[in-house]
Amino acid sequence: MVKASTSEDLRKALAEIGYELKDFKFEPGALGMKLGCKSENGLAIVKVLDNIPNSQGVVRGVPVGSIIMKISGEDVTLMKSLTEINRAIALEIEGCKLLGKQSLEITMMVPLPKELAEKFLRDELARELPPSHGAAHGTQPTSPPAKPPRASLWTSNFRASLWTSKVEKKAAVAAKKAEKESAMAAAAYNNAEKKASTAAQKAAQKAAKKAAKKAAKKTEEEAARKGASGGNSMAPLGQPPATHAQLDTQQQLAEAIRQRQQRDGLVVVPWETISFTQTTLAKGAFGTVALATLSQLGMQCAVKIADVRSGDGLGEALALLNEGSFMNINHPNIVKTLGITFDAPAKIGLIMELMTCSLHELIHAQALRGVRRYVTWADSLLAIATDIAFGMTFLHYHDLIHRDLKPLNVLMSGGWIAKRPTLTLNILDVV
Repeated sequence: MVKASTSEDLRKALAEIGYELKDFKFEPGALGMKLGCKSENGLAIVKVLDNIPNSQGVVRGVPVGSIIMKISGEDVTLMKSLTEINRAIALEIEGCKLLGKQSLEITMMVPLPKELAEKFLRDELARELPPSHGAAHGTQPTSPPAKPPRASLWTSNFRASLWTSKVEKKAAVAAKKAEKESAMAAAAYNNAEKKASTAAQKAAQKAAKKAAKKAAKKTEEEAARKGASGGNSMAPLGQPPATHAQLDTQQQLAEAIRQRQQRDGLVVVPWETISFTQTTLAKGAFGTVALATLSQLGMQCAVKIADVRSGDGLGEALALLNEGSFMNINHPNIVKTLGITFDAPAKIGLIMELMTCSLHELIHAQALRGVRRYVTWADSLLAIATDIAFGMTFLHYHDLIHRDLKPLNVLMSGGWIAKRPTLTLNILDVV
């Protein structure tokens, strides 16, 4: 390949070896071109290795060996990898669809056909090797013939490019094989990571169940001991409340927790095994969301806390229990529910996966400094909207609706993956 350090140098060098600049207009959709990419002197050289039969690449007459220079005016040679280039093409296609554009423009350096290339080479060689004046009249030249000039670097490169198609095809096959092996390795890595995550979640649930069982047993023994000494009766999951009405609420809540443990496998984590910080993540009519750490696992989490004694305490507590019943819902775009914690008789908490920020904070650049310029449809918002659509589709497939979809309720991970919390979920009435 020719030597160049800028996009313009690359264009000039390709023009010297028989390439010409040409614009192609594609419909927003699959292009049907197999691309290869390598980096030379810091430039990305993106080459068309093959065209899929009956694809847009064939219909538009894109020659194999063409070099992509720009996509809708964006310089391709400054991109870092084939993955980034494919993503840029996909984003431009989606942008055309959203804006109603009929065509996507791609600028390429296109190799001349073989006949024109050979003529181009002969003409250039003729200019570099002029004939002797004396030999044309059948006489000896008056001075020794000059040593023929050596062919220039571009001539050698171009002559090689005309007769090494077989080598290029072998290289394309090798690149395709390497890409396939890379994809298989990535799939194996993702599978291993998924298995490791599942194993960690099962271990956490097992440890939480064991701790809950131990705490429940201790509470029952305490209740039996106080009952034998003539004291007031005690609910199994906490200290006895002050009044009979509060005792009834606590008993109803304890019974509801037991039923969900048996029916749904609800994980109950003892309140004393959770270390709460002074940080409040969110606050509203429902209560507060606090930053905490599961002491036995050393894992940070978010705990949504409702006060059982305030207002419709039992109703809010049962609503949290209903949310905790969705622990078995597992999707990359749904916030994970880890379990329930109970501080009888006052508080009940829903333990959830800790996220980085909300979409509202990201849009208004409140969560992370210096990221405002990346919050655009081209760079991030389209991917975030797709994540939200995936999460909502999964919920609807399981006959669940959210009823409060807004940027404040869309939570973001550190990798800017959007997730919907299972908060305020309601079961659909299925007839």
